[in-house]
Amino acid sequence: MKNKQKSGDNSTNIQAEKIIIKKGLTVEDTKKIVQIIYDNNFPKLQKIAANEARERVNLFKKELSEKISKKLSFQEINKISEPDIQYALFEAIKTNIRRNDKELRNILTELIIGRIKRDNSDLTKIIYNEAISTVGKLTKNQLKILTLHITVRYVIRQNIFSWDDFKDYLKSIESFLDFEDRIVDFQHLEFCSCISIIDFASIGVLEIFKNNYPSLFEIDKKINQKIKKDQMGSLLLKKWENSKIKNITSTSAGILIGIIYYEQTTGIKTNLNNWIY
Repeated sequence: MKNKQKSGDNSTNIQAEKIIIKKGLTVEDTKKIVQIIYDNNFPKLQKIAANEARERVNLFKKELSEKISKKLSFQEINKISEPDIQYALFEAIKTNIRRNDKELRNILTELIIGRIKRDNSDLTKIIYNEAISTVGKLTKNQLKILTLHITVRYVIRQNIFSWDDFKDYLKSIESFLDFEDRIVDFQHLEFCSCISIIDFASIGVLEIFKNNYPSLFEIDKKINQKIKKDQMGSLLLKKWENSKIKNITSTSAGILIGIIYYEQTTGIKTNLNNWIY
């Protein structure tokens, strides 16, 4: 028997997903949509597992709704009614249920907010959707590898004018320098389409820094020696030269995940638009 649904004057029914979408969504409406997606798309679990899954969905709803109320306009909230964004929500909820990790939940909700705000091109949508589907497959160690590579290779800080500024930058990547150097992690990152490993090509840290901050290297002729003698600088050089990190390039989805994780971990905002638009 087919289910019958009635639409009010200000709502639209979607039979396939059993989601009622109102014209003019509120933050509370988004919580309901998250719950409906969970209720209608996940199999019935044993009681203990079901209770745990519901608790994880509630945590996801709470964090997402808080970010929506702070970061989205009324017009942007209404975009949640779009099928592609609801599919992205489904992927994020699924990952959150499988892995109850606070850091991961923060990344997922940030990606959902970004997906809603940045829908100016098909490519942007694809990159965000891919990042949402991929991030739950990565371990913390893999996130550190990815983020360190992206932060050093691609993210250029605009406020570095002196050695003291550069030392502050080196301190900002400290939490990623303790990654475990295991080939399986690099292989898994490549399998997840976050990086490509190019064994016959490599680039050194000092060369990257010179390309990214040419003015600093022109002003301070001893900057190389200062980096080598600095505790964070010498550790970075050692980790970079002795691991596969020097042989990788990052994909668009990998860059997005790494930047979100960097911002989440350090509290430092980057110019994400340089990479996603």
